[in-house]
Amino acid sequence: MDLDTCRRQTAVLTNFANQYSPDRSAGTSDNTSLLNELPVSTTVPQPLQPPERSRRIMVVEDTPASQKLFQRILEPAGYEVHLVANGIEAIRDFARVNPDLIIMDLQMPVLDGLQTTSILRALDKHHPAIPIIATSARHLPLDRERFFAVGVEAFIPKPFDQQELLTLIQQVLHQAAAHEQSACAAADCQSSNPGTTPKNPLA
Repeated sequence: MDLDTCRRQTAVLTNFANQYSPDRSAGTSDNTSLLNELPVSTTVPQPLQPPERSRRIMVVEDTPASQKLFQRILEPAGYEVHLVANGIEAIRDFARVNPDLIIMDLQMPVLDGLQTTSILRALDKHHPAIPIIATSARHLPLDRERFFAVGVEAFIPKPFDQQELLTLIQQVLHQAAAHEQSACAAADCQSSNPGTTPKNPLA
């Protein structure tokens, strides 16, 4: 490298250093503006809080009028509603939607509510069961027994009162949360005492 090239490069570097030096009296506002544009926080990072989200309810209902009714009741109450028209769609969307609660109609084409509930219970048998509220215009005692036998938490007949449905949903979600907390507490106790033999729920 010859002397002239060295001088030119030295001049460029000196000019760059002077332009962005924090001691430079002129152009301080430009430096401040440049720093403000950088995506770097000067504050101490705080622990992230889990984001608040609305409860997600899957409504398994084949009648369009009933689907709209559930939407008009649930969405203003703060719930996120996912509608499916039959049991096949419910099973298909179950893992993706990950609902907090399911409202299940009894009489549907393709796959009815009883069959759908049985399959969903088999799918989530290794996890806390997603609470299911069954509903039907047929509300004979036998219908209720059949639904409870496959693992639903509650039953509400059609037609139903809006407040009655919302109250039932709150109760079922509260019970599910309490059950999950109890299960977690039991798991913590077992993990902190590895020598403890878990109790057999069938004993």
